[in-house]
Amino acid sequence: MLTIDDESLLPAFEQEEASNSSPRKVIDDTRTVYGSRKLGLPKDALWGQPVLCEFGEARTGPGPHKGLIQPELYRAPEVLFEMGWDSSADIWNVAVMIWDLFQGRHLFHALDEDQDVSATHHIAEMMAYIGSPPPLEYLRRSQVTKHVFDEK
Repeated sequence: MLTIDDESLLPAFEQEEASNSSPRKVIDDTRTVYGSRKLGLPKDALWGQPVLCEFGEARTGPGPHKGLIQPELYRAPEVLFEMGWDSSADIWNVAVMIWDLFQGRHLFHALDEDQDVSATHHIAEMMAYIGSPPPLEYLRRSQVTKHVFDEK
C-alpha cells in the first residue's frame, strides 16, 4: 500500500463513490467487502511512501508457490510470468521499494496507453532497465512468455 501525498485526487474519488457506489458484499454485522475503484494518477505520476501492511496473502515454506502476490508496481518477473515463485520474489519486491524510497519516484509505472496496469508494459520497462530479454531457459518456464517473446 502507498500513502497518498496528492490529496487533490480524493474529491473526484469521493464524488464518484457518492453518485455511483462501488459493489459491496455484507459479510456480517461488522464486516463489509467493497469492490475496488480506480483512484487516478497523482500529479507527476508520483505516489506516496510505501506502507507495510496486509499480510493476508503471505505464504510460508520454501515454495515454489503459485498465484499473484505483491502490489502491481513491485511484482517480481516470475510473478508477472505466472511462474512458481519463492522468497526471491520478496527480495525483488524490497529492492524495487528501496529504489522508490531513495529516488523519490517509482522505478516502474506498468501502465498502458489507457492508464491501466499492464504486465506486458511492466516487463518492457524491466527490459529497458536491464538492457536485454531474460534468458531463453528462464522464458521457457512459463506459458505466458510466449505471448510476449519469441524464440529469437
